[in-house]
Amino acid sequence: MKRFLLLASIFVFSSIIHAQSNRANVWYFGENAGLDFNSGSPTPLLDGQIDKIPVGMFNLPSLEGMATISDTNGNLLFYTDGIRVWDRSHTPMPNASGTNSFSQWNLMLSGNESSTQSAIITPVIGSTDRYYVFTTDGSSNADTKGPLIKWDGLHYTVIDMKLNNGLGDIDTTFIHSLGPIGVNKITLVDSTTEKIAIAKHANGTDYWVTTRLHFKDEIHAFLVTCKGIADTAIISSLNHSYNLPIDGTPAWKEAQLGRGYLKSSKDGKVIVDADVSGSLMLYNFDNDSGHIISEDTLQWLAAPTRTPLTGNYFFGVEFSKDDSTIYATLGKNRNDPAVDSVIIFSFDRHTTDISSSARMVFGDSSSKFNTLVTGIQLAPDGNIYHAVNDKTFISVIKNANSHTNSFYEYGTIDLGGRQGGVGLPSFYFYEDYNYQIPSDQLTICPGEINDIGIENESLLTYSWSPGSTLGDSTISNPQASPNETTTYYLSIGTSEASCVTDSITVILKDTQNVFVDVITDTVICGDSIYNIVPLYNNPASYLWSTGDTFPNLIARESGFYKITIQDSSECNVASDSIQVLFEQSIKVIEANDSIICSGTSIALTAPQWGKDFAWNPSTSFDNSSSRDQMMLPQTSTLISITMTDSFDCIYRDSLYIDVSDCNIFIPNAINLSRSEGFNIQFGSGTEEVLWNIYDIHGEEIFIGTNVNDLWDGTYGGKKVNAGVYVYYLNITYINGEFRSFTGNITIIN
Repeated sequence: MKRFLLLASIFVFSSIIHAQSNRANVWYFGENAGLDFNSGSPTPLLDGQIDKIPVGMFNLPSLEGMATISDTNGNLLFYTDGIRVWDRSHTPMPNASGTNSFSQWNLMLSGNESSTQSAIITPVIGSTDRYYVFTTDGSSNADTKGPLIKWDGLHYTVIDMKLNNGLGDIDTTFIHSLGPIGVNKITLVDSTTEKIAIAKHANGTDYWVTTRLHFKDEIHAFLVTCKGIADTAIISSLNHSYNLPIDGTPAWKEAQLGRGYLKSSKDGKVIVDADVSGSLMLYNFDNDSGHIISEDTLQWLAAPTRTPLTGNYFFGVEFSKDDSTIYATLGKNRNDPAVDSVIIFSFDRHTTDISSSARMVFGDSSSKFNTLVTGIQLAPDGNIYHAVNDKTFISVIKNANSHTNSFYEYGTIDLGGRQGGVGLPSFYFYEDYNYQIPSDQLTICPGEINDIGIENESLLTYSWSPGSTLGDSTISNPQASPNETTTYYLSIGTSEASCVTDSITVILKDTQNVFVDVITDTVICGDSIYNIVPLYNNPASYLWSTGDTFPNLIARESGFYKITIQDSSECNVASDSIQVLFEQSIKVIEANDSIICSGTSIALTAPQWGKDFAWNPSTSFDNSSSRDQMMLPQTSTLISITMTDSFDCIYRDSLYIDVSDCNIFIPNAINLSRSEGFNIQFGSGTEEVLWNIYDIHGEEIFIGTNVNDLWDGTYGGKKVNAGVYVYYLNITYINGEFRSFTGNITIIN
């Protein structure tokens, strides 16, 4: 059974930053500045292309709202300033490469070089290759709105990474029901502020794109599902209105309305609105319905009177990695030198009175920030980074999860000579879920059961059709056993929407029945090889147990041989086996050549599977046709047998029986006057001897170690005295038999 293991393929938001997410590892911002977090710590990048934008005779800095996206391995995909889009080779995408002029407006996105959140990148749910780029226009003191003027609304563009030879480009064929503007951007709502926040939906998969309108106390939330972006927004009316405590002409005051960041917590339940008009608002967001359900005003209470500061403006806002702490940046009124020029402070999100938890993390009244408040952004390493305008470095807030113990380090992050700007790239940390089946088709054999789907994500629902030949059509990875070629369609959904996101065709192979027969086990009489020739039907491949792949097999030794065949589809299999027995290799007589002493019997036997027996010479046996024999050979003899088996194979075997003389003659008296010696006569079967002679006092007077050692009746060179002497004799015969003798010998002089 084949089981598919999937690579991550789409992206939705999570309530925590997952360690395995590398989507935010590469940053581009400022004037050609960049940072790489893939090593764990930020490293300067010098190849970024974000820079000033030519507008007529002027070069306007694009130093605020940027966005970057990488793949799951941390490799750059593309980045944008909300106006132009650069691919991973740092080349402008063809359909987003114009200049900011009326004649080339349709070749650009609808962001702005002075928009706080000019661009944010989000996934097209259910796709591995497509992304939304949401943009907002920047403020202007002109009296009319539209391209290059002011408050031109919230737009989006679709980037397809399969275009432009895999480098990606704007999909100019994409049409929303609201209709396109030009060829590459679609308007969701007109006259918005410079704010975009992406909030995770309660179902864990979908998300909300939220923005605040200009001159209207409203938050608009557009639902994004696998079906796309909703035509109409969920509108929440706010009690809070922007005020104008800032300096300048009425036109300048008007232009400031709606500047500053709008950001959502990663769990999607809180949205914070920082605005240069002097307000910092916390909206409790119902991320199931899309409505703002309550509003809280957050204040920085200045010591020692603990009264709200006035004449200042909020700009940057960010949540800590665990969503527990809210950070914001505050800038002073240009004409009010009595207060700090830049303050960074934090709030405990989960306390009852959030304003009372305000804590200054950093404050500075020098000119090192050029009296310009800037943005802050959470990074993959858990630190929050602070932009420093027109400097070759940025700053960092460390230990950001701790409301009481976080601390600020000014200018410690080097940009390698490149200059930062007012903003940093916007990121949203989301999980990668599995939406696409890794293969378009699967070819199987009839009757085979296979898994056909994707890995399960508990927050999603699954529906397959047709479901009649699936084990369970409501799970992510069902088992399919179709009886004909079938295309299965997978719909993945949430409580908000369900979409057919992918399909797989399961193709049944054409098969043929196969048959093989190798007849029966075979006994080979006397030959040394045997050609096994099976009977076949429709084979396409052959495999013997020996590893051979030929139709026939030459057997050269006894054993079992198995043949397995398949048809051309590799679905139907047949096998058979045969035992081949080469009988000439079998020993018949269950005994070996032997040496025995005369008068000794020997047992002989043949195999039980034998049928007819003929022992020779027949005169040596009482019944030469019996399987078991007991014989008493008188002389050395060559014994042979001829035997047949149930297959009428004839077998012959023989052995030689060597009959040895194991007799011995020992005299009992010798006469030394006749020069007689003690002459023992050993039989021919004697192999080893050891004998000793002792006198009546027990003294050893002779030792013999072979058959030729004879005692001449002397001891110490003199004849021994007449009398009785004792001998001990040990003999080993050539058949291995051992005997001992003892006795007396009488000496006569």
